[in-house]
Parts: sequence; C-alpha cells; structure tokens
Amino acid sequence: MALNASARLMKRWLWDTQARLLIGVAISLTLGWLSVRGMDWGLVVDQFQTFPIGWAVASLLIILLANLLRAYRWRALFVGQKLPLMRLFLVQNAGIGLNNMMPVRVVGEGAQFALLTLRYGVKSGTALGTLGMERILDMVVTATLLMAGLTLLPSKGEFLPYVVGAFVFAVASVIAVPALIWLSRKSFLSRVPILVSTSDFLLSLSRNKAALSYAFLLTLAHWLLIGVCAWALAFGMELGITPLVATLAILGTIYFTTAIPGLPAAAGTFEFAMVYVLKVFGVSQAQAFSYGVVIHTVLFLPPIVIAIVVFSSIGPSLLKERESSRPTEGGKTISIDDQERKNE
Repeated sequence: MALNASARLMKRWLWDTQARLLIGVAISLTLGWLSVRGMDWGLVVDQFQTFPIGWAVASLLIILLANLLRAYRWRALFVGQKLPLMRLFLVQNAGIGLNNMMPVRVVGEGAQFALLTLRYGVKSGTALGTLGMERILDMVVTATLLMAGLTLLPSKGEFLPYVVGAFVFAVASVIAVPALIWLSRKSFLSRVPILVSTSDFLLSLSRNKAALSYAFLLTLAHWLLIGVCAWALAFGMELGITPLVATLAILGTIYFTTAIPGLPAAAGTFEFAMVYVLKVFGVSQAQAFSYGVVIHTVLFLPPIVIAIVVFSSIGPSLLKERESSRPTEGGKTISIDDQERKNE
C-alpha cells in the first residue's frame, strides 16, 4: 500500500514537473518573440560594434563584489557559528548557478542545503533556516526598494500593481516565520524533526536583533550594488537613464524572471522584461534589447561558471564521503537529525 502511494506521488511529481517545463518553455519563447518583434537588427549590430568593453568589465567586477557581500550576509545569519566566507561564497553561487542552468529553480537551494549538511557538517535546521531567511530578506529589500523608487518617478503608475503585489508577498513571507515557529510546536509538524530544528534556529535568530539588522543592511547594500552594476553598463552603452531608473529596471526584471517559469537562465523572459521596462523610460527597443543581453550575461554567467567548477570538483564522491563518515552505534546507522540531537 505504502509503495503504491509512493509510486503515485512520484508519478504526480514527474507529471507536474513536466507540465511546468512545458509551460516555462512556452512562456519564454512567447516573451522572447515579443521582445524582438519588429526589431531593427541593424541597430542592434551597431550597438555591439561600439560595445564598451571597459564598462562591461567594470560592471562584472561590481557584480562579483555584490555576490561576495551577499555571501557575507549569509555568514552573518549563522548565529553562534561562523563558516569561512569563501566557502559560503562558493556554495551560494554554485546553487545560484545551478538554478540558472535548470528550468526548476528550487534545485539550487537543494544543492546548497546538501553541500552545507553533507559536505560541511552544518546542522540541517540551521542550513534550512538561513536559506529561508536569505530569501525573505531579499524579497523584503527588493520590494521596499521598488516601492520607494516608484514614489520618486512621476507618471509610472502602470508598475504600481506589480510592485504592490511583490510587497504584499514579502510581508506574507515575514509573517510566515513566526507562524512556522508556532505551528512546529502546536501541530502535527512537531513530529517532523527537520522542521522543529529549523523553527528552533529561526527562534534564536529572531531574538538576535543585532544579527538580523546587520543582515538587513548587508542585503540592502547588495541590491544597491546590483543597481550600480546595472547603471555602470547602461552609462557605458549610452542608454541615457539615471541610476534610479537603472536600479528599478534591474530589480523589476530580476523579480519578474524569478516569479514565473521559463527556460534555463531565464532566456527570453529576462530580455522581454528589460525591453518592456526600459521602453517606458524612453529607451529604444534595439538599445534595450542589446543592453538586456549584456546585463543578463553579466548577472548570470559568473554563478554558472562557479557551479560548473564546484560540482565538477566534488563529483560523485560527496555522498560516499558522507556515508563513510556517518556515525554508527552497534552497527546501526544514526540519522543526521538524531546525531544533531545527540550532540546538543
């Protein structure tokens, strides 16, 4: 009976995944076509013939600095445990790069969780809690920046419903944290060890106001650097937009591409969002498309390269190493969560 139920669940999961893939491909191809419909390709060629290599390199260095700052933010969330910064930088970007290469974006978070717990011995509740808090901080800061930015721009009310929706979703994600902590003690979730350990970590983190405030400021600095990166490239390509518009354009585009299914690396959806936003601010379709392709590469390529390097260096030895090092008692293997409770 249990085997049949598991088989049905697996079949349903595969069916849902295939459906999402087909929907994502359809959305990406449609939006990609819309972004180039009526394009004057001669103007696109002109854009790349005068391409500012120096400004592109500068924007790439800025994005690497922003990614390093994001890893430092992650490190600040490990209350009572400090992991090496470069280790977190590699794990974080490996997961992001894997997400960029996969149509199912949650794969990256699973890879980050596996690397932290299986390879580096981080407690499962701590790993899951910090990963979740990272996403919440990103949603809160980007939604806040988008909302604040729109208030400074006249006659751009067409974006307001989307930004309000993003802000509401961010608020809901914040409310979900105390809800999870309460439910893990008052409901059937109390019988799920990993959720209990995650809620315990989140409770300790929520009490550490200094760590949360520091992580929030680092998150703000990270996303502002993303805006600086976008503006530096826009300035070099002579788009004629302000730093504020560049920041809003890149934040809105990233939020859009992560909210809907699509092809790997958000191919098509990213360019559509960038062309749509920049046309509102008076940038021509050819300029906006050329800029979208370049900033897309600058943002997505470094994590992909890091992911390839990290996972090719680890190989299939990861699980073997963990199995060989997993403690046993009387010939019986101890689960990860049981070992964590024993250590505590």
